[in-house]
Amino acid sequence: MSIHSRQLSGALLAGILLSASAAPMRAYAGDWNFQVLLDGKPIGSHHFQVTEQGMATSVLSEADFRVSVLAVPFYRYRHVSHESFQGDCLQSLEASTSENGVNQDVSGSASDSAFVVTTPQGVTRLPACVMTFDYWNPRILQQSRLLNPQTGAYLPVVVTHLGSEVLSLGGNSDTAETYLISADTMKIKLWYSADGRWLALESPTPDGRLMRYQLR
Repeated sequence: MSIHSRQLSGALLAGILLSASAAPMRAYAGDWNFQVLLDGKPIGSHHFQVTEQGMATSVLSEADFRVSVLAVPFYRYRHVSHESFQGDCLQSLEASTSENGVNQDVSGSASDSAFVVTTPQGVTRLPACVMTFDYWNPRILQQSRLLNPQTGAYLPVVVTHLGSEVLSLGGNSDTAETYLISADTMKIKLWYSADGRWLALESPTPDGRLMRYQLR
C-alpha cells in the first residue's frame, strides 16, 4: 500500500475499517482496469478480475509498475494474487510480489476454526472469516481488520466517510461517495458510485508524491 522499495506497495495494498455512513453494500463481479499515475505521470497498471458462481467468488489481481528518473529505471514492482471467497469469507490466497528484484510469496487457506497464513516469516492463525484489502467490495468498509495479501499482515484499519464529491471519469462527471482510509502511516482516498462500484483511488506516498488509480 513506497515508491522506493516497500512504501509504494504498502500504500496500494493498505486496508479499510468501519464506516458509520450508509455506504452501499453491494459487491460487484467484473473487471477493473486502472491506469496508475505518480504525480500525474503514468507508471503502470493494476487489473482486477472478479468472477462469481453462486456464493463463491474468485479474484485475480495483477499490478505492474515501473518508475524512472531521466529515463533511468530505479523502481520496479510486480504483484499477482489469486483469492477465493465463500460469501465474504476468504477461503484461499496465493500471492507473489517482486519489488526491485526482492521476491515474497504469501499463501493462506481456511479451516473450520481459522484462516492460516504462511509467509517467509512463519505461520499465523487468523479468525476463520477474514477479508482482504479488495476495494472492489465495499463491504470491507464494515471490517475492523483486513488482511494484506502482499505481506500477510492482518491490520487494524479506519475509514472516514467524507461525503459526496463530483468525480470526472472518461470525460463524464458524476457524484461519488468518498472515503478517507487510514492504516498505519498510510492515508488512502477512495471513490464509489452511488450503487457501490469502486471508481478511483488516490494516496500520498511517504516521500510526498501523489499516486492515483483512474479507470481506463
